[in-house]
Amino acid sequence: MKKSLLRRINYHYNATNALTPASGISHYTKSDNAFDWSISSLPAILKLEKHPLLAGWYMIEIIIAASEQYLDCKLKVDYDDGSFRTHTFMVINQHIMKRVLLLKRGFKHITLIPSEKAVSFSMRKMSFVKLTTGAAYKFMHKKLLTYKPNHDFKTSLHLWRHYELLYNRQHKSETDYQDWINRREFNQLKRALHLTQTDSFCFVIDATHSADLDAISQSLDSIRCQTYTLWQAIVIAPFRDIELAESVLMTSVHASSENVTIISKPLHINSLFETLLNTSHAKYFITAEPGTIFSPHALSAFARYQNEHPDNTISYSDHDAINGQGERYSPFLKPDWNPDLMLSTNYIGSTIAFNRQLLTHKGNNIQLFTSLFAWVYEVLIKAAIKNLTLPGHIQEILYHSPSHSITVSPLKSQNQLKILNQSLAFHGTKATKTSNDGVFKIEWPLPNNLPLISIIIPTKDNLPTLMRAIESIISYTAYTNYEILIVNNQSQAPQTLNYYKSIELDHRVSVLSYDKPFNYSAINNYAVQHTKGSFILLLNDDVEVINKQWLGELLRHAHREDIGCVGAKLFYPDGRIQHGGVIVGLSGCAGHSHKFYPSDDPGYMQRLLCTQNYSAVTAACLLVKKEHYLEVGGLNEKHLSVAFNDVDFCLKVQALGYRNIWTPWAKLYHYESLSRGQDNTKKKRKRLTSEIQFMKQTWNTTAYEDPHYNKRLTTLREDFGLGF
Repeated sequence: MKKSLLRRINYHYNATNALTPASGISHYTKSDNAFDWSISSLPAILKLEKHPLLAGWYMIEIIIAASEQYLDCKLKVDYDDGSFRTHTFMVINQHIMKRVLLLKRGFKHITLIPSEKAVSFSMRKMSFVKLTTGAAYKFMHKKLLTYKPNHDFKTSLHLWRHYELLYNRQHKSETDYQDWINRREFNQLKRALHLTQTDSFCFVIDATHSADLDAISQSLDSIRCQTYTLWQAIVIAPFRDIELAESVLMTSVHASSENVTIISKPLHINSLFETLLNTSHAKYFITAEPGTIFSPHALSAFARYQNEHPDNTISYSDHDAINGQGERYSPFLKPDWNPDLMLSTNYIGSTIAFNRQLLTHKGNNIQLFTSLFAWVYEVLIKAAIKNLTLPGHIQEILYHSPSHSITVSPLKSQNQLKILNQSLAFHGTKATKTSNDGVFKIEWPLPNNLPLISIIIPTKDNLPTLMRAIESIISYTAYTNYEILIVNNQSQAPQTLNYYKSIELDHRVSVLSYDKPFNYSAINNYAVQHTKGSFILLLNDDVEVINKQWLGELLRHAHREDIGCVGAKLFYPDGRIQHGGVIVGLSGCAGHSHKFYPSDDPGYMQRLLCTQNYSAVTAACLLVKKEHYLEVGGLNEKHLSVAFNDVDFCLKVQALGYRNIWTPWAKLYHYESLSRGQDNTKKKRKRLTSEIQFMKQTWNTTAYEDPHYNKRLTTLREDFGLGF
């Protein structure tokens, strides 16, 4: 620590031995136990009651040794007025965790929840280092600039809130969401008032299976309140008493028959299309289910988008849910057009805007269309299969789904599956329903002649880890046509060299020597030159196979004509998610999707359950055609010797027009960084800083808007939280 900074510190308080268990924690009495404490019930709480701390800024430092690698911790500060503040953070086993903390006047008790799981642990350190306000701001500003180098933190409160968000790994509460809405939507509404109105729109409320008058009235009322006034509405509903329905609807929304038309007679889909075209002369149609509430600026946003993108036939927006009290929650902040995600689940939903010309294309599965939503679904599925960049995405919340319909599609899963399989049949593949409603697995066929896959595993004197990886591949892989190239990067240990000799007795395994300093990119590029296979699998030596179909699942996608890199679902040893795809732009460079989520968590919008496109996937397990690897020149061994070479590689493959993909159906454990260790020396940190700088200059990662993410989501963390 610099002398200038040391002079600003008033005192250092070591609170390690002052912590006392309040609940859920038992003390080990046996001296031979590796840990001091055991969490027997939740919540587990350690209290810090007697302390010399005064109000002000502190740097809190915590080290915990535990039976788990990662601990979700909470520090709760209670105040005299009955209020409290909870600070959340993650502690890595036996690694120091530092963060700035503000203790306001009137604070009373401090409690620590060391973990939200039943673990054994020892408090190695918990200390409070007093900081001046200026020193605290400098610490926070330096930390935040690592993630958002171009951001202007206008006020000290702004700085503090961003810093708190950086460490808060919990999902945002609905109170946070309401605040988020208030900050963002006022300007959107103001912008809508200044839009020139040209094209007309027609809302189509399809109530074929739910002729709920109240729900339809709510939808029509929100349409009537649009700032954009060139609209019509058509209601498709099997009303028994059409006169009563018309009276109720027209009265409740103060509309005329010129604006609202009711179609109560059951129509074949052919006749329905003709009726829609004859009833409305609007240039664009917007679909909705009963009870959908449109934001006042929704139509203006759709109109503006179509004006700016006249060639787009279809557009969709983000949405959230709304309850009977008008409270909004569960925002669905969607990615841009993601064909493979669309095939896995209808993430776009029931509300889309489309050009009237689309109604002249009735589709191949007309006998399966029980509603307009079925036709819309087939249109989107066709676009996904044929890889058409058809639907455009408006990154604004333009409608609110009724609370009974939080899932994004009103179409039943069985009907979706029938339409999906009818469309896939033309391409020699099929879909199967998973245990999760609305999520499907596409069974892309393996090549007729199963290709040789070359598995490249760089390693150096990491014998136990390497043996575990090799053993899991050989004994637990259903796909058999593969070769393993172990790349020996200057191993010295006799037991390691002996293992190399013995493992080569297996005809599938060979050992290749690379007698130069560690350079992950150069090692793999060198190894690729010695491969025999037409597919290259980059694999870390610190992984372990979980499911037998993993390699075949990767190949099902990698051999598709329009697919580039394919990544797997990786887990930490404790079961939490390590890799769910890579999002470019997180933390100023790139980060792993859903990192640290529980193993059985469906993820944001069920994305941990779905095969989907991402900008990049980790090279800890990455399958790609050899021709693609060579086409982009392999990994960048000059500028990215260790970190981010996989992200750079994937972005180069994507730039050639191929889609990168992540599948949850290939699963492995990843004992992260057991191979090369942490970036914890001055030399390693300098190298990492250089690699981050290269990514920022080459791919503009600090301002990169990843199309497979959403700009309204946070770029500070990897948990799909709301952006500030």
